[in-house]
Amino acid sequence: IRQETKSIAELFANNSVAALEFNDPEVGSEILSAIRDNKRIYGAFIYDKSRILFAHYL
Repeated sequence: IRQETKSIAELFANNSVAALEFNDPEVGSEILSAIRDNKRIYGAFIYDKSRILFAHYL
């Protein structure tokens, strides 16, 4: 489970770069919504470099 979670986190981190660069939290939320089919993950969050919540999926 730990390796799966790490792999998922890396995938979302890589896919979220463009949303952050273009300051588009809606795209960030769309990217995170891809976890909806994973029953082990209840939510996901993207924070900007200032540690401010940028996008989320619950």
